[in-house]
Amino acid sequence: MTAQEMRFRFEDLYSKAFGGIVPKAAFLDSIEIAYFLNLAQDKFVEEWYRVFEYNEAARKRLSALVVETSVDRTAGAPTSSVKQYGEIWALPANTLYVVQEQAHIVRYAVGPPEVETIINANCDIKPVNLDYYNKHVNNSFKKPYSSLIWRLDIGDKKHEFITYDSETAGAVVRVKFYKVTYIKSPAEIKILTSGSVNCELSSDYHMEIVDEAVNIALSRFSLSQEENK
Repeated sequence: MTAQEMRFRFEDLYSKAFGGIVPKAAFLDSIEIAYFLNLAQDKFVEEWYRVFEYNEAARKRLSALVVETSVDRTAGAPTSSVKQYGEIWALPANTLYVVQEQAHIVRYAVGPPEVETIINANCDIKPVNLDYYNKHVNNSFKKPYSSLIWRLDIGDKKHEFITYDSETAGAVVRVKFYKVTYIKSPAEIKILTSGSVNCELSSDYHMEIVDEAVNIALSRFSLSQEENK
């Protein structure tokens, strides 16, 4: 369905919930309808992401939002971290949830001349929290090495990669490419006279979103009525 078609379906279901005539206090314009459609869309994505890894139905429902890309050092714009062997990378702006990731790591020998040596083109990445980092940063059996580096999610669509000592004078271990598969944030549904933005998810699931949007709107109206008593 287009955004306008979703609106018409919303209005039909919403009106039926009031017996065919929407009271003035419950009337919703197109901007408000789009607001509830977006709330429902966000809820749809969040709930199916929770089972994405092991549920085929979830992967099918969110397939339109899955992006596979490789971020190089230029796009990642890494900056220094206060943590030893750490660098902070920027994620693609539309990243919502990371579902799979690997790193291409290299050893940079400070020049002149600067020499780059590939260590591992498909290095595994372990997502860790700050507690895990502090607990194991000096643990020889847990800390990063040539087949595994750490990644901390520091918010603001940024990741902090933790590598390890190059054990070579004048050289450092760095991520050169970050290969990531992620679920992107769905485009905001917009209902406009011209230039509407349609739902990016498969049309097979648009009715689920419309139904949930109506339910949310009715719940909000019911709550407002209770509060005004």
